[in-house]
Amino acid sequence: MRSLLLFGSLSLSICCSAFADDDPVYNRGGRVACMDHLTNRFNVDSRFTRLRNGEEWAPTIDERMIQAREYIIDLFGPYGCTRNVLLIDLKDTRYNTCQELVPGDDSTTTCYFTSSVGYFFVTRDFVDSFNIIYNRWD
Repeated sequence: MRSLLLFGSLSLSICCSAFADDDPVYNRGGRVACMDHLTNRFNVDSRFTRLRNGEEWAPTIDERMIQAREYIIDLFGPYGCTRNVLLIDLKDTRYNTCQELVPGDDSTTTCYFTSSVGYFFVTRDFVDSFNIIYNRWD
């Protein structure tokens, strides 16, 4: 009986780990690791991060979209939130956009991105930082 339980446990762990390894989104470096980091081990639903890089917004809205998305990936990529995990599609402007809240004033630019793990807002303050807010999907 003991050897049967041991064999059953071993079979289950081999089965499940093999399944997880086949799916790049759910492997250890993927979606679960990303969400674990963004939600502080699933203890919070939102997160604010300041990126102090001294850069200004890019000149055009299209360039700002690329810039903001790259900041998200650069900042959270080491924690599993890579381009292939987040799946932010800049061509889908229904769910990913940057706008000047006050037309003609680039300091009011706000970017919104949907991803596989939640959604992000990116803004820039008047000093030297980009502010990134993450919110988990319900």
